[in-house]
Amino acid sequence: MTILSLRARLPATATSTFRPIRSPALAPPWRPARMRHNYASPTPTTYPFLFHDTLKPVQLWGANTDVGKTLVSAALARTAAASLQSRVAYLKPIQTGFPVDSDERWVVNQMAPNAPVAQATLITYRDPVSPHLAAEIEHRVVPDTNVVRATADWLAQLVDSDGTVNAEWAFVETAGGVLSPAPSGALQADVFRTLRLPALLVGDSKLGGISTTLSAYESLVIRGYSVPAVVMLADDARKNEAVVARNVDCPIITLPPAPDRIANDASADRAALHAYFASQETVAAASTVLDHVAAAHAAHVESLKTLPRRASEVIWYPFTQHRGMPDPMAVESAHGDNYLVARARPVEKASSAASDKPASPAPLVGHPLYDGPASWWTQALGHGNPDLARTMAAAAGRYGHLIFPNVAHAPAVELAETLLRDVAPPGSNLARVFYSDIGSTTTEVALKMALTWTALQMNADTAQQVPLGVVGVNGGYHGDTMGAMDACAPSDYNAKVPWYQARGVWVDPPAVRWTKSGKWEVDVAGVTEQWGLNDVSREPTSFATWTDLVDPARLESDPLARVYSRVIASHLANFADNGTHLGAVILEPLLLGAGGMLLVDPLFQRVLVREARGLGSFRHPAANSTWSGRVPVIYDEVFTGLWRLGAPLATPWLEPPDAVCLAKCLTGGTLPLGATLATSELFDAFLGESKVDALLHGHSYTANPIACATALRAVRDLIPAANPRSVDWWSKDERVKGVMARLANAPDVDGVVPLGTVLAVHLGGSRAAGYAVKGDRVERIVALARDRGVMLRPLGNVVYVMHAHTTSVDEVVRVAEVLVDAVEQSALV
Repeated sequence: MTILSLRARLPATATSTFRPIRSPALAPPWRPARMRHNYASPTPTTYPFLFHDTLKPVQLWGANTDVGKTLVSAALARTAAASLQSRVAYLKPIQTGFPVDSDERWVVNQMAPNAPVAQATLITYRDPVSPHLAAEIEHRVVPDTNVVRATADWLAQLVDSDGTVNAEWAFVETAGGVLSPAPSGALQADVFRTLRLPALLVGDSKLGGISTTLSAYESLVIRGYSVPAVVMLADDARKNEAVVARNVDCPIITLPPAPDRIANDASADRAALHAYFASQETVAAASTVLDHVAAAHAAHVESLKTLPRRASEVIWYPFTQHRGMPDPMAVESAHGDNYLVARARPVEKASSAASDKPASPAPLVGHPLYDGPASWWTQALGHGNPDLARTMAAAAGRYGHLIFPNVAHAPAVELAETLLRDVAPPGSNLARVFYSDIGSTTTEVALKMALTWTALQMNADTAQQVPLGVVGVNGGYHGDTMGAMDACAPSDYNAKVPWYQARGVWVDPPAVRWTKSGKWEVDVAGVTEQWGLNDVSREPTSFATWTDLVDPARLESDPLARVYSRVIASHLANFADNGTHLGAVILEPLLLGAGGMLLVDPLFQRVLVREARGLGSFRHPAANSTWSGRVPVIYDEVFTGLWRLGAPLATPWLEPPDAVCLAKCLTGGTLPLGATLATSELFDAFLGESKVDALLHGHSYTANPIACATALRAVRDLIPAANPRSVDWWSKDERVKGVMARLANAPDVDGVVPLGTVLAVHLGGSRAAGYAVKGDRVERIVALARDRGVMLRPLGNVVYVMHAHTTSVDEVVRVAEVLVDAVEQSALV
């Protein structure tokens, strides 16, 4: 029996309890280009989705249309209500062919004489076709966020504010198959992924059903759904369930086949269905399904409850002081811009009239929490992105891992070609890509390249080791491995590391902030004392636009260029005093991430590079007739690169580099992978007759094919041609500009840094505070923001949010408003 034949049993005049949701405005007709779901679209922040000990929501999916999904829904709902004496709720979020077809009505009829405690059909279309076609025909596209929000709100109302549970089971039946479109044209499996309800898959027992069932199962699993069971209607001739069972990681449960339709006798037909649902075999099979779902649900809830304690007992957390550490937060899953965090939900106290009522246990609730730190600055294309998930799975199935020396595989080669062609600036001379695993190792290998090159220039005919150091800026950070740490100035990050040895000279950079004047201001006053200069004006220099600030013409026209040259040349002269030679420049271009989201005057970094290359007053003491003294320049774009600041790299705003380091956003926020882009000049320095002349650097998982394939997909999706959404929200959206003005004018705020996907707020004294210092006000800001669903991870007295490249403008506005409200309210205490 098929779903269509079940629907044919329903009289057109039958009634139903439903409240369809209409789109607020008529959308233009569906277009093929709109068929992809925006994985980082704003998720509902007002629901909560309930991980309740008692309420068990389950979403029913079909391996195809006409597989018996509504039949299974009815069997489960009836058995739960009649045999288990449970309170049952039924929801059909999307229904086409309405009102002639109504799965809600049919399921409720089969439950009789029992009735659900709640039932609804949310979004209806007249024509019995796929929802995206029905929406096109009626010129009424319901946005994905509306579909999810309505479903979540409906589920939330099943539990009262005092914790009273109104249903033990909530069955949510989808439309069509797992990958059938929603009204927007996006796939339903993507649309509903935000909620991540337990997925009960109804398999296909017909010819060809093994393939469709396994494909549907893999489509759910690869998107991050938990599938507690697969249900199939028994077919003794084909026995599809036997093959399916060998290829899935969950139980397969069969229900008896539905009775044949009695076409000419409606009464007899209804009696046959009633007997089917009431039969011992059907009830036993449905009860088994419910038992499996209930057991999986209970195990899931228990795991979430105990995760914080278990983690505290066995995990050594990074960048965390364990003494006095609060309980870790239990993250159930992540999707789009949000974590789904499980925590106990406070319940309202009972009124005096009901004071003798036993207190309900605090339910475990899933709260969406905006990923403000972008998962340590890695998130670019939204959590749970199925495009990236499919790419990872395909590469894992095709390659696994391969040793890389003298091996060519397509993901590594094509990624290198793409980085050099589409990310590296034209004319940059970057020609080679060296793969590693994380940001720190990309800088390690870049330092090895650069320092070896300089040593060769200084000692072309000898094997003598020369003491070399780097020049950079105070506040720069290049990773936690030993070599990368030695390339950083003394700071909180290396203060307690016994093996740390500062190998270089670092200059305090002038900061730039957007201030209450509505302009970018270069703050020289904050560093003139460190520079030892008393003849420099301490008044800030203002720029009306970002373009004015990064204008290369400032090298010739801005008096600050001469000041910077004096300061930097004097610092470079210090190399001779400590017995070392300048070997390389290493900089985080423009924005120092771990250094407190400090935006450095681009002119300062330009001048630093030019001085180190011998283009200013500084000349390398080891320069001779065969070597100009020019040293390699490394840009550590692990944080700033790949459109994080609004451009492919920050490099074009500065002088051309010899090496660029990329990681973090490289795989879209999924897997560890690093890439160091280098010039042919650096590459040629390692050519020789002996293997020891080569770059002897690497690790077991160098150029891992899974990571390279994922990065290739991510980079292609980040290229503006594929992802035309601008990340320049700060200057183009009037709502954002209004919030920016509020932030800049908030009490005790030195300024803000709105750049690319980053919004940082520098509180009073933030530059001197340091990473380890976190004032009470910062703690209040963090708590206020979290109460409104935004996670912050401050850097000293700097609070910031970092968006994915795909975050919607509406969500950027919402998060910015949460941040400014928290900053303002924190100043009132």
